[in-house]
Amino acid sequence: MILINCSIMSPPLTVETINVDSKDNQGVPSLKVTVQVEDQGTQYDEVTDENGVIKFSKIKSTQFKILVDGGGKYFPIDSTVELSTLKSPFTLEIEELKTIIRGRVFEDSTHKGIDSCVIETEPLTVQAITNSAGEFTLKSKLFTNTPYTFKAMHNDYLHGDIKSVRLNLNGRNNVPLIELKRKKQKGKIDPSQEKDYPVTRGDGTVERK
Repeated sequence: MILINCSIMSPPLTVETINVDSKDNQGVPSLKVTVQVEDQGTQYDEVTDENGVIKFSKIKSTQFKILVDGGGKYFPIDSTVELSTLKSPFTLEIEELKTIIRGRVFEDSTHKGIDSCVIETEPLTVQAITNSAGEFTLKSKLFTNTPYTFKAMHNDYLHGDIKSVRLNLNGRNNVPLIELKRKKQKGKIDPSQEKDYPVTRGDGTVERK
């Protein structure tokens, strides 16, 4: 009877990096990646090849911690990973360092998010469109150390904004909620302003509406 150690037969960990800011998700070459296998008390440092791929030949565990310093060019990563198998490469998304702003636009009366709002900044940088939940994300390297106004515009609503927002440059920012008020529809009478007008019936009686 022959006993086979499954850990010996299993493939090693392969990490495949992709630059999420590139047009075709290219790999990130010459990037230092650290993998820690906590249950073994081991740590391995490797650098990606020209295609952005690393093979950790000594790691055959599906649970590990992965760290990327970023070198001042990419956002740092410090994540715990648990895979079902090592048969396929583990994809590691790398994001270039930039200022990221996330926010939400909602209707004042319902507090529901507003879809398809145009979001822009003053001073002007980049624009974004809100999703169905009223959420938006702005990403750019154009932001500077100056207060910004964030404007939300929609054809069915009065414009709204938040002013004097200072940002954490080359970091992730959450800005305050932007509240919009729906425009009054032309020709539609506000029920609170309706008046009773006398109407004479055919039999001569008067009805008020």
